[in-house]
Amino acid sequence: MGGWRAVPAPAMLRAMLSHGSVMRRSLALLLLLALAVTTPALAQRRGGAAGKSATVTTGDAGGEVRTTFAAYARALNAADWPRVISFYADDPRFEWIEDGEVRYPSKDAIAPSFEAMAETGSTIVFKTEPPHVAVLAPGVAALRVSFETTIVDKEGKPFTFGGLLTIDLIKTTDGWKFLRGHTSSVPSGR
Repeated sequence: MGGWRAVPAPAMLRAMLSHGSVMRRSLALLLLLALAVTTPALAQRRGGAAGKSATVTTGDAGGEVRTTFAAYARALNAADWPRVISFYADDPRFEWIEDGEVRYPSKDAIAPSFEAMAETGSTIVFKTEPPHVAVLAPGVAALRVSFETTIVDKEGKPFTFGGLLTIDLIKTTDGWKFLRGHTSSVPSGR
């Protein structure tokens, strides 16, 4: 295999920023952000001096996020739509992406889809693998989980799909809330 070699991150960033497309520059900025977030934590793990302001204390945030997600799954399966809606952040930064497009730009936009489930008498069977949680900073976490969902209409007709769900959560005074989400799914049988 040819051509690939390890390049120090600053050199790679300079190359990406100075040459190439808008996409390359965007990727470089994302890489820079990732380095800014992870470098202090890595230095601290290695015994380096990352500085007290860069120390991330997370407590059991990962456990709290898993508990929040489990409660969300229970609410979905119980068709407790007001409870389901309560897990989404009422925040101007909110957005939910489904299959390549911003489907819901706000909590107010996502609520009607669950309210419609209540009106039509539809139910959901939502199954997941154990979620992977990464605590990114105090009060910020990312969750990734494989899922399978079956929506059953009031006539008993099921529609099943599954895929991967990623959620960025923020800690609020009301607990952990879904700030941004992304669902990539395919209908069953594909």
